Amino acid sequence: MKRISVDIGGTFTDCFVVWNGKYIETKALTTHHNLALGFNEAVEKGAVLLCGGQRLSDFYYAPTVLLNPPEDTKISTQEVFGPVVCLFSYTDRDKAIKQANALPYAFQASVFTNNLNVSLEVVKKLNATAVMVNDHTAFRVDWMPFGGRDESGIGMGGIPYSMEEMTRTKMMVIKNKNL
Repeated sequence: MKRISVDIGGTFTDCFVVWNGKYIETKALTTHHNLALGFNEAVEKGAVLLCGGQRLSDFYYAPTVLLNPPEDTKISTQEVFGPVVCLFSYTDRDKAIKQANALPYAFQASVFTNNLNVSLEVVKKLNATAVMVNDHTAFRVDWMPFGGRDESGIGMGGIPYSMEEMTRTKMMVIKNKNL
């Protein structure tokens, strides 16, 4: 576990980064490592690399946190499957929502607030298949819908969606005078 402190708008927020970073296959790590070149691009254009950003072995990538990567960098515009978090500071909530919705990917999102009205507004406006309020996006239970929208995947998972996906509809018509 690594503890980092982030200065966001004059207040310091402690972040604990816990991630083993394991990939299933080397190909996935290589793809992610190539995207890691986006870390360099983002840092060169003003992002702050708070931790990580390096390959640890054939199957592990260090948990990586970037603060305010520019919107036009690879790391801000590509879907990264790995231990990477981009933190964006904002002062205008609608602008932040617009920035989040500008991507062609829509999977899960998190909103952190103590204001119920703000959370309901943001959940309604975000283009995501699931929005967690005051929790991380790794939260999941079997019965909840799970999947991407737009370019983030095909279809939904979860018990009713999986049952539908595995069902083949067939109709039978019987015509018999004795029935």
